Amino acid sequence: MNKTIIAPPRSGGTTELIRGNRNSFTYLNYRHTSIQHALKVFGNFKEYEITDDDKIKPIVHDIVYISGRNRIRHNPPQAPHNGHLVCDPFTANLLEKMYNIDGYHTLVKLIEEFNSTFTVPHVAVKDIKPNGVLLIDEEPTIDFFRPKSKCLLVISWELGIFSRDNLVEKLIQKIPSSIESKYPEFVNWLNELNKKLIELSREWDKATNNKKDVLVSGLKSLPKPPYVDLPEDEKDKIVVELISRGWLIDEYEVVKLFIASLFFKDYYLRSKKTKHEIYLIADESKLLLKEWLNKWEKIDIRINNPDLAEWFYRSLGRNYVIKQLEFPYLNNFIIVETDIKELAVLLNKEGIPFLVLTATKEEAEKAKKWFKSNGIDIEIVDEHTTLSQIAEWIQLGRNLVFYQNSTISRGIDLPFYDIMLVWSTGFACPYEEWLSEQLNDNSVLVKKLTQETEQCIMRIAPVKGFKENSPKFVAFSTEPNLNILKPRFMGKASPSYLIELKILFCWKIKKHIEKP
Repeated sequence: MNKTIIAPPRSGGTTELIRGNRNSFTYLNYRHTSIQHALKVFGNFKEYEITDDDKIKPIVHDIVYISGRNRIRHNPPQAPHNGHLVCDPFTANLLEKMYNIDGYHTLVKLIEEFNSTFTVPHVAVKDIKPNGVLLIDEEPTIDFFRPKSKCLLVISWELGIFSRDNLVEKLIQKIPSSIESKYPEFVNWLNELNKKLIELSREWDKATNNKKDVLVSGLKSLPKPPYVDLPEDEKDKIVVELISRGWLIDEYEVVKLFIASLFFKDYYLRSKKTKHEIYLIADESKLLLKEWLNKWEKIDIRINNPDLAEWFYRSLGRNYVIKQLEFPYLNNFIIVETDIKELAVLLNKEGIPFLVLTATKEEAEKAKKWFKSNGIDIEIVDEHTTLSQIAEWIQLGRNLVFYQNSTISRGIDLPFYDIMLVWSTGFACPYEEWLSEQLNDNSVLVKKLTQETEQCIMRIAPVKGFKENSPKFVAFSTEPNLNILKPRFMGKASPSYLIELKILFCWKIKKHIEKP
């Protein structure tokens, strides 16, 4: 029976996913650091056999770990030592250099001979023949199997300075020649869309009143994508063709937009105080590659959202069972409503480092400016920040600001910090925002935003064997929407009271930082 593991952070979700499928499987994750973690988890399962001369020896599995060809040749990831025979991208890179062979195809050829495979989704779809058990770990990995709405144009302004970022214009320069020749209608649509977006941004710039209305009415002039009315099986064939090919890194965004356009629902304007964004809304309720997925005998997934499991298996026509894991460090958390700015000043005065969560990267920049203006040093963790840089900042006791749906929120553990200040929440969810307007019901949107906020908060939870008894303080400026963490909301508290409480428990910069 197919199984869903519903697992919040620190609950051992990956362990549970692999536990029942140790002999032979294909494991998928969208991120190589998570694949390396899964390989460590696999190594923790010790199995033994009795030899012919009555000796006990460990069972060694043959494992192939595959990344894309470009990753093999540039900065190849390496499998951790886990007691098994693992051929990985790092080994493939060495083979290429020493023997002038194709390292990628060398790993692919090993799939049928080895017990298990660990890889990213696009490699699996491109080069793995479905057989046996498929394990899909984490929700962003599931997202690979559905079209995603795409941002087309960003118009922003601040302090009277106007800027325009036409993402379609950039993509036109990166269209693969094979798509140009086989799908000229798609290329023509992109060019027409680009022309309309340029005209629209100019009209917005010229308008003196009701500037947003210019964009709202302009959405109606944007051209409909060319293949929307194709039969579903024809769309699926195009998707399989696009995903099964190897592309240059710069070409993948073109491919993603092409797939989104096949399942076009609408154009949508997302407006904030200093920014307008125009999105192509794709039908994200559509599950892609169903034929490939249904060739697997069994599919187990590990996610946080039961609704996603229901959608996934219903789309495949499969039955499944659910195993719910509990968040083991729930009682470590103390969540309050307070004046987070005043609290930040007091924490800085006492030398107690903290994390700051914002909704977006732009909000992170604004928060950093405020902290700097109040004499508080802080660094932004973004998509360019390396793990080694984060580790260095932690050792120095630096304050860090990060944003939702980013590097930290997607899986970097920071149990070293005991305090998180929630500056703002509400990252871009264009499909759910559009859907809430269409249905006049924002429950799906609220659920997604709440889940992301909690995922971010849980990044400071203890890890096994490290600070397991440490309290974790989270401060909001207003009463938060919470789900798993809701029982830990304690109401309002003054910053002065909280600072007295926190000093008793939290490490300071001048103290030695405990290492896990």
